[in-house]
Amino acid sequence: MEALKPVGMLPSATDRLEQIKAMLNGQPAIFLDYDGTLARIVDDPSKARIPQSTRTAIRSLLQDSPVAIVSGRSAIDVRDLVGLSGVVYAGSHGQEISFPNDTRFEYRESVESLGALDKAERLLTEGLSGLEGIHVERKPFAIAVHTRRAGSESARVQAGEMAYEVASNLQLAVSTGKEVHELRPDVDWHKGRAIEYMLGNFEGCVPLFIGDDETDEDGFTSVAARGGVAVIVSDDDQRMTRADFKLKDTYATTMFLGRLKAYI
Repeated sequence: MEALKPVGMLPSATDRLEQIKAMLNGQPAIFLDYDGTLARIVDDPSKARIPQSTRTAIRSLLQDSPVAIVSGRSAIDVRDLVGLSGVVYAGSHGQEISFPNDTRFEYRESVESLGALDKAERLLTEGLSGLEGIHVERKPFAIAVHTRRAGSESARVQAGEMAYEVASNLQLAVSTGKEVHELRPDVDWHKGRAIEYMLGNFEGCVPLFIGDDETDEDGFTSVAARGGVAVIVSDDDQRMTRADFKLKDTYATTMFLGRLKAYI
């Protein structure tokens, strides 16, 4: 497993395009997170849109390389937001994957946990209804408790505590991201495993994965094991990561993707 290192020690991906080109060996498969990587994180997740320049860069890359969006959102949600045909959309941290040829993958053990997720949704919706600014979002294979718009710190703390309590009682896994607690099936499947699965469809390709959140670290680990390129989007120099390179923000991601085309 790749050793953790501070983001501040990583070189800029944009400054190392020649090195990245050599690592990708001319046959990249490009995997991209959505929120915080392609689109800025905003209070209302439904308003997290990517710039047209980002969409243009992805469309250009698609001419020569497979591209997949690997998101915690549902596959249909991220597909509607990106709006490009030819892209693979891996939603729910890769537990559901929609391919351009209309085939679809769902991780079997996650499907078996749908009953527990239904119950968790009811418990959280009822239990958190009195907390101002707390939003419970149902996804196909997850329940997200959003705290970004919490009316008070107390509400934020209570929401987190209840998320963990419900997850524990129903044998679900819970992860914490940027102002969100997410309950998921407690299975051995994550963004890294999903990337490995998709690479089986991209024969001979070397993976490049760009992500920003803690849930993307599994993807960085899997990409490193395949000799690929892992890029973190973060301006927090103290954050520890398994990525190889960094980009400062979503604007830098767009600039990098736009320049990458000339190197592959």
